[in-house]
Amino acid sequence: MATYRSGANSRLVLVKESPYNTPGSTGAIVPKASFTIPSSYERIQSDELVADPNPPQEAKGLYSGSGFQIVSPVTADSIGWLLYFFFGSYAKSGAAAPFEHTFKVAGTLPPTGTLEVGDTELTKYDQYNGLLPNSFGLSISKTSDLLKATVGLAGSGLRVLNGAAPIDAAPDSFGDKRHVLPAVQLKVDTVLTSYLTGVDLTISRTFTPLLDLDGELYGSDFDLGDYAVDCVVRGWLDASNTLRDLDDDAEHVVEIISPRPGDATRYLSVKFPECHIFDVESYNVGGDAPIEFSARIAPFYDDNADATSVLVTLENDIADYAAI
Repeated sequence: MATYRSGANSRLVLVKESPYNTPGSTGAIVPKASFTIPSSYERIQSDELVADPNPPQEAKGLYSGSGFQIVSPVTADSIGWLLYFFFGSYAKSGAAAPFEHTFKVAGTLPPTGTLEVGDTELTKYDQYNGLLPNSFGLSISKTSDLLKATVGLAGSGLRVLNGAAPIDAAPDSFGDKRHVLPAVQLKVDTVLTSYLTGVDLTISRTFTPLLDLDGELYGSDFDLGDYAVDCVVRGWLDASNTLRDLDDDAEHVVEIISPRPGDATRYLSVKFPECHIFDVESYNVGGDAPIEFSARIAPFYDDNADATSVLVTLENDIADYAAI
């Protein structure tokens, strides 16, 4: 009977590189609910005009490296390893755990990473070098479920497939309690709201692989562009128009908070220090239940003290990401 790679035995490890395309020797496990590994190479079809009706020979083109995606259950520490690669701008407060970690949109160049996709039973390991997270999303509904982040990665680095040994035989593992959706909270201008029913947040960054005319099918470097934020919050349309009245052309501070189960002092916070709130989302009425209303958050940076449009904080965190 044949044996196959399986999701049950799969393991994702993200390893910091230095320099590009060269993984270090230590990494950390990325918790996953699912993941997608994209197809590898472009197909180049001949446009030569010939009388033969048979299809012409194709050629292997450049390694595209776009379309990696990980759906990762959020814990108070594991998500920090992904944020470290996404933002680059990383600060740690405290000489020993628990730490306060902050990540923000800034001009700091993040490190690149190697994503190792392994099967621990068959001891087969695939390495995808030269990767960076280029999107980070949280989609939250008030249901009984785990809070998950959807992280997209891109890169066109070297691949090493079917290796017999992992990069790190004992990678760091963040095994903290998974966050649950009912614990997600919303603050507007430091006031905790009671009407939150859902959040759809995606932070993305443009990523362009640099492909030299060097005879190689993979990229030698990359270029990073601007960040963009798409954020919609949902809540009940109450008699006081609490959510709708936030569309007042004023500048607001919005913070999305997910505390660790059983310990409100440890939490993940996504803060927009300067933003406008727009009543531009439609809503539907189709039953007797209260009407759910949506508003769009539009962050920007002008002169706030955090010097960023997006600030992510892990409060009372136990990990030290720069040490990995």
